[in-house]
Amino acid sequence: MPSPLRHLVLAFLPALVLAACSQPALPGLHASPSAYPQAAMGDGCLVGHWVMTQEALGWEIPGSAPAQLVGGAKATLAINADGSAQLNYAGSAPLLGTIGSKSASLAYQGSLDYQVHAAGHVLTMTQTSGNATSALSLNGVAQAPQPLFDGGVASLPFSYACSRSTLKLDANLGGLDLSESFHRA
Repeated sequence: MPSPLRHLVLAFLPALVLAACSQPALPGLHASPSAYPQAAMGDGCLVGHWVMTQEALGWEIPGSAPAQLVGGAKATLAINADGSAQLNYAGSAPLLGTIGSKSASLAYQGSLDYQVHAAGHVLTMTQTSGNATSALSLNGVAQAPQPLFDGGVASLPFSYACSRSTLKLDANLGGLDLSESFHRA
């Protein structure tokens, strides 16, 4: 029988892969809006191609084993001025760490498409399509890959910090924490 924790984590991952919601923007990282051309999606600083340097995923949910996973380098994020965006996991490193007392590896494949809008350091992302999957291994035993897009529409607000060369995304949703760092390609 599938673990309730696994379903909970996989339910949140599609909405969080780009993300950051309840953390304030980091001071000094967001360049002035005049430094970038106006973009229909709200913030020209975000427009461009980004390469992930690290993703950290963790949770402490009552009744579930705590988790800390880190990795994800080389996933790419493309954000267009019209608000279309794609997160592509081709060639990305797995997230490694622990879930409870078990060693864990979480690997992503494929891509996810979004429509995004930014205002006041809040990035609202709506997942529109994708073929990405996640594959979890616990103590070396692979679990069945899970789709990250189920055809539903998830729209969540995320905070962010952007500069000419870096993008930082952080999220906290009910004990599930996600932090992603990117450099401009």
